[in-house]
Amino acid sequence: MRVCSALMALATACLLASCAGNVELAAHLRPLPTDTMMLLGKKGMDVQAPIFVRIFKEESELELWKQRDDGHFYHFKTYPICNWSGDLGPKVRYGDRQAPEGFYTITREQMNPDSKYHLALNLGYPNAFDRAWKRNGDFLMIHGSCKSAGCYAMTDALIEEIYAIARESFIGGSDSVRGYERNRFAGDASVVGNSEIDVAIGKFNAAVPFRWGLTGLADVGRVFVANESSSKWHYGFGGGLWLGVFASGVNLQFASALKATVVHSDEGTAFYLLSGFSL
Repeated sequence: MRVCSALMALATACLLASCAGNVELAAHLRPLPTDTMMLLGKKGMDVQAPIFVRIFKEESELELWKQRDDGHFYHFKTYPICNWSGDLGPKVRYGDRQAPEGFYTITREQMNPDSKYHLALNLGYPNAFDRAWKRNGDFLMIHGSCKSAGCYAMTDALIEEIYAIARESFIGGSDSVRGYERNRFAGDASVVGNSEIDVAIGKFNAAVPFRWGLTGLADVGRVFVANESSSKWHYGFGGGLWLGVFASGVNLQFASALKATVVHSDEGTAFYLLSGFSL
């Protein structure tokens, strides 16, 4: 299943690239490189699975780990850090030019596609531990451009890959209530229901025949935790657009679809981009 997921995203990326001609996608929207997708498949890792990042200052290395079906994280790839500022040791105050050390959580909202350093992921410094020690500072990132003033700077090519892997890990699936954080419904047990309806609107030809239309969705779910009495159900509602292509020949039939949706819940609004294909 993990290999198929990687191959689906790879095939769709290749199809869109062939149809796009000379149109260049913005850096934050570019698909993962082919060799990266193949490595994910080879290692049995889902492109949408959560990630874990470890940074080693002295070695100037960034490790990226991926979660597999057993719930454990496994090493995926190691990237060289182009530049980081300061010395070994934590960041303490504004202006000390130290790159942070600690444990940080990055959410979808901390990804910056418009960074002046190409692309950026905000580390979330200071965290609760930092604040307890009266440490201050903000906008500490993993970013591109190979320049650092308290951040971890990568080359533009490497931050594009790291950013894309993080972006894909935030794309939810039908195993949760959309509109909520990916791991929101964790507990002793959970119940989730997903429903969608797709309506075809039109079609056009661009080397191959395309169809497009509207999609609507509604999700519901709740989590069960021992010794917790809440009976609240959670809901997500949304809609969007889908684009499909179907090509057939003497020995081959190919179908692919790309779907973009926006989902609202009582905890926020989320964007999803899903793809799939069949032969």
